[in-house]
Amino acid sequence: MGGCAIGSLAAQLSGQDDPTRQVFVDAFERWEAPLIACLRPDVDVTELAHLTMAAIQGGLLLAQIRRTPDQLRLALRGARAALEDALTSLP
Repeated sequence: MGGCAIGSLAAQLSGQDDPTRQVFVDAFERWEAPLIACLRPDVDVTELAHLTMAAIQGGLLLAQIRRTPDQLRLALRGARAALEDALTSLP
């Protein structure tokens, strides 16, 4: 219900200066790396990792604002569907 502390901090501080923004870029890339590593190379793994991270962060923010975990569940369901689709549509 409290949202993502790192996401909130990133939103507040990333506009301060470029070195600070880059710290958050690097942090999110480290979180995305396991997603990229587990997908096959014939899938746009970077796009799927970004989509998943956006769903998590957006879902957390909406859950915090609306005070309901349903928002996060919905966002994660969408990200999971995209990941499953990418995995099942492989040749």
